[in-house]
Amino acid sequence: MKKIWNFLKNKKISLPLHTIVIAVCVLLLMFSCSFHTSKIAVVNMNRVYAEAKVFQNIRNDQQIFENEWKEQALVEKEKLEKADKELSRKKSRMRKAQFEKEAAALKTKILDFQNQQMAKLDLIRYQASLVTTQVETTMKPIIAKIAENKKLDFVLSVSNTFYYSESVDITEDVIKQLDKAFKAGKLPALQISLNEGE
Repeated sequence: MKKIWNFLKNKKISLPLHTIVIAVCVLLLMFSCSFHTSKIAVVNMNRVYAEAKVFQNIRNDQQIFENEWKEQALVEKEKLEKADKELSRKKSRMRKAQFEKEAAALKTKILDFQNQQMAKLDLIRYQASLVTTQVETTMKPIIAKIAENKKLDFVLSVSNTFYYSESVDITEDVIKQLDKAFKAGKLPALQISLNEGE
């Protein structure tokens, strides 16, 4: 440090003090980094979403709820179609005002049914995404614990990496830990009631 200062004085270079301090700090940082190599690992999140049992379970439950929704919707749709046919059959025996009143009531019922069904489907998909987000939140400490055990300095997502060696991939460890937590019942699950009042 003293040699650098003397060199600058002898060469009569006038640099602001803060510029010299920054340059020295950069040199020190480069010097210290040459002795410490950061240990980095990557996680393939697409593989985690595809293979971890908790995410498979969320997808399966979502499909079950969507199938239940379709069955309920089909039953209700058939009832409304039957009511529409019945009204059409009675049209010739009804007064015009009475028919129009019943047709308007049926149309309102059909629109309400369509809105309710779309709301139920939206609820299923929203709850599935909410549970997925909750699991993702619980994943962070799991990854941090793996990093701590392996003495890692950084864990990156594969999607943010141009190249990596298979030796730095800890995806399998993350999947195993998630499966272990799922088996122990420590992760949230998808729970939805499609029946009103439940």
